[in-house]
Amino acid sequence: ENNDNTNEFDPVNDVSIAIDWIESKGVEELNTHSSLVASGESSGAHLLILAMLNRRDGEKQSSSIKQYAKSSWKCLNLVYGVYDISGTPSIRTDGDSSSPLCGNDLLWMYKLYHSKVQCTKQVANNDSCNQNMSTMDRQHPSLSPLYANLSHMPPALVTVGTADPLQDDSLFFASKYSAYGNHVELAIYEGGEHGIGHFGLQEDEEMGVRARRHTLEFMKGHL
Repeated sequence: ENNDNTNEFDPVNDVSIAIDWIESKGVEELNTHSSLVASGESSGAHLLILAMLNRRDGEKQSSSIKQYAKSSWKCLNLVYGVYDISGTPSIRTDGDSSSPLCGNDLLWMYKLYHSKVQCTKQVANNDSCNQNMSTMDRQHPSLSPLYANLSHMPPALVTVGTADPLQDDSLFFASKYSAYGNHVELAIYEGGEHGIGHFGLQEDEEMGVRARRHTLEFMKGHL
């Protein structure tokens, strides 16, 4: 909460703070290995990528990009993530079809997220909060990492199921991540719903078990 008692909505910064703590104190306090993996599911993948991009840009200002490439974060695990809050085709054509999360649910949440971020920026600029006034492009790189410069990022595993309305987000993002010269592996599970391998009806089915096993193999291979 700010000093003026205005609630600030900045979840990307919250993730950045957690990343900074892990790097500066977490390894010692948790008595763990200094080689780290970062994982994000759904909206968590969205926030993680934006926070990692901010971290990369901070490293650019303080040191060489080569040092960033040798950072403690050895790989990213990105599971059925959100990378474009303007809505990819698979979301817009899904309507109310999918379960446990449908395209219309996602579009509603994108609108809410966009308005909250916009309101925070308006208040920070000493303007009154008007959530009905759209001044921020939803495809701005600070909101939708699909449109960001993705160069010099850690290797990534991008996982999604074909029954997930977020399928196009993962397909498009993996393609662009690779185009920027990063190592990326795309794991697509036929018939996989949102939550594959982590929650929902498919969590402990053969597909879910296979997804978790592959994720662990990928992470171990980069540590």
